[in-house]
Amino acid sequence: MKLKLKHLLTELFEQDQETPPSSGKEEKGVVTAGEPVPGDAEPKKQVHVFDFDDTLGVTKDANGIMVYRDGVPLKTPQEMQQWLASKGIGQDYMLTGPKGGQIEQPDGVDGIAAYINSAGLAKAREGINNVLVSPTKPTPGDPKFAGEAIVADYSPSSTAKSAEPIDSTLSKIKNLPAGATSQIITARSGESSGRIPKDFAGQPHPPSVESDLKDFMTSQGANLTNGIKGLGGGNKGDAIKKLYFDGKPPEQQPDEVHFYDDDAKNISDVKNALGGKVPAEVFLYGPGEFEKNQANPESPNQEFPAAPETPGQEQSLKEYRLMKLNRMLAEAHRKNDATRYRVIKKMINEEHERVYLNRWRKLAGI
Repeated sequence: MKLKLKHLLTELFEQDQETPPSSGKEEKGVVTAGEPVPGDAEPKKQVHVFDFDDTLGVTKDANGIMVYRDGVPLKTPQEMQQWLASKGIGQDYMLTGPKGGQIEQPDGVDGIAAYINSAGLAKAREGINNVLVSPTKPTPGDPKFAGEAIVADYSPSSTAKSAEPIDSTLSKIKNLPAGATSQIITARSGESSGRIPKDFAGQPHPPSVESDLKDFMTSQGANLTNGIKGLGGGNKGDAIKKLYFDGKPPEQQPDEVHFYDDDAKNISDVKNALGGKVPAEVFLYGPGEFEKNQANPESPNQEFPAAPETPGQEQSLKEYRLMKLNRMLAEAHRKNDATRYRVIKKMINEEHERVYLNRWRKLAGI
């Protein structure tokens, strides 16, 4: 019985294996398929999502912060200055607040506030577990707010008319392949979010962020295929998952998600929501200020392979390699790269041979 299966196996290999055309020369270069490769999916299956502040542009629109210790706010400029210094937030990060000062007491509120740019806000949030959005405030004596907490007031940045461009990331958008999806998702409250930012005292400030940023991107010649979405401080990872995966049939889901953001928390949120959990490779660019070359839009800081397409399914290395190789083969064909096409085709044949061999060995009890 085993002998017959071996003969059958040999015949199957001879019928199934397509011999790639030979150039008569030794193939040079190494092609691997075990790791995610940014940009090897066909363009229509790529999604590129960008933060705005300190990723695509630098603005003078402030964010207010109040700092609480065990539910009690800092109350003097000296206390706030000491706290800012402890976080490495110097004069370069400071902007003016509604009254014209960098550190001032908001009307109708007990405590002192500092007004900082987006990069300063990212530094302020590092290591802080409780970050609230105004007018919500910690409650003194509540164990949930033991230690330090921050309340962020986004109302001064409810508009975005003061942006200066960051060339590296804007160039990335301009040079994306035709058919790729591009979008801005900002933490600012946008018109489409249905949220109206409120200041520390609870006064509303209707936003114009999305229309302002659209005007800015048009002026830079960096047009987006999927527009601008302002979350009002929401979780960017959850937003991307909802927009591109939840309830979408597989053919409408991307094969690659690229996310660009200077803020460590936003990078972490996207990693936790998508990394290895959706049927797409995920590439994270950041954290770090793109303007200062702390992050590079051409080189991801983190990358994650696609998760199984069927919930609960174990994704074997063989399946993942075949998926990658077929994608790379299509890309080589699209670029008319005959040498690379032959190398990848040979690797696919070898991978199929291993799959069939293991399958028939199992059936034959070999």
